[in-house]
Amino acid sequence: MGSSSFFILLLKCIDFLSWPVLALGYPLCASVEAIESDSHSETRNLISYWILLSLIYLFEHAFLKLLQRFQYWHYMKLMMVAFLVTSDFGRAAYVYNQLIKSCIYMNPQTVISRFRSWKNIFSKKEDFKMQAEKYIKQNGTETFEQLLASKV
Repeated sequence: MGSSSFFILLLKCIDFLSWPVLALGYPLCASVEAIESDSHSETRNLISYWILLSLIYLFEHAFLKLLQRFQYWHYMKLMMVAFLVTSDFGRAAYVYNQLIKSCIYMNPQTVISRFRSWKNIFSKKEDFKMQAEKYIKQNGTETFEQLLASKV
């Protein structure tokens, strides 16, 4: 009985101490080191790690009520972070490239066209007079008169 309670206490201490050190402390030091060394691959790996860690936090925040019922979530999260951190964050870059990048990659032209359509939705609606003036500037008064005559 005494050894099992000691084991549970040891697990809680490891969870309490290892989470900040493993998930935040070591990657923070490695990020500073990567910035100082100007290594493109290290910086890319670390950015992949920070993106995945943010997604884990967002998932946890979104499903907090459900995860509170699952008592091993903290240990699973710790194992996921340990998996991402080991081997100099190369696994984080691999997971990012295989799972996340394929889901969120968009053509820049598609992003620009979506932004323009959202901009049109949220911009102030123009009245008929402004639309007519634009049409006249683009096509001339004769085509505008023809358009009005065809609609009447």
